Amino acid sequence: MHINFQALLSVLLFVLMGVIAGYYVFLEAPRPILRLIVGVVIFLLLSTNSESSIEVDQSRSTVLDKLQFPRPRLYQFIAGVFSACTGTGVAEMHQPLFEKKAFMGLFQSNTTAICLEAIANWLITSFNLRIGNLRYDILIFTVRGVLVGGQIGPRVARCIPPGVIKNLLWLCCNSNSIGTHHYIPTKCF
Repeated sequence: MHINFQALLSVLLFVLMGVIAGYYVFLEAPRPILRLIVGVVIFLLLSTNSESSIEVDQSRSTVLDKLQFPRPRLYQFIAGVFSACTGTGVAEMHQPLFEKKAFMGLFQSNTTAICLEAIANWLITSFNLRIGNLRYDILIFTVRGVLVGGQIGPRVARCIPPGVIKNLLWLCCNSNSIGTHHYIPTKCF
């Protein structure tokens, strides 16, 4: 198992606080503001993930203390807000944070960030269920893709060098974000 539970628990509270704040922003903010938030999220993802192609010294031991400084805490909170408002943010923003600040390896930072996003998404889904904002047509399509990708991805990742994986992840995340930039469901409002 590659999940670093100490790192996960050290950031979980601030991410969940951000999700709760983001839920209220999602409910109260006008549509143009939500589109602006999506644009900011895309910009941050492009900037942080393009920097993540820089190789990290993997011989260093994991340092979780750096995740508890004020700037990373703010970053964790903002990731939760973005995820609740746009559906993108927690894993994409925490993977570089875990890798660069905590000196976690690529696979461990990926799996820990994905687990963190899954926890945040359960909370977001429960909020959306409560307000009747769950689109089953999108849910069915997405679940199939996640199930297939979750089985293929780890097997293929063993055969590909970490630098190529980072660049592929960056390309996939950002092409997905750019592709959905103009789509905000009208049924949500």
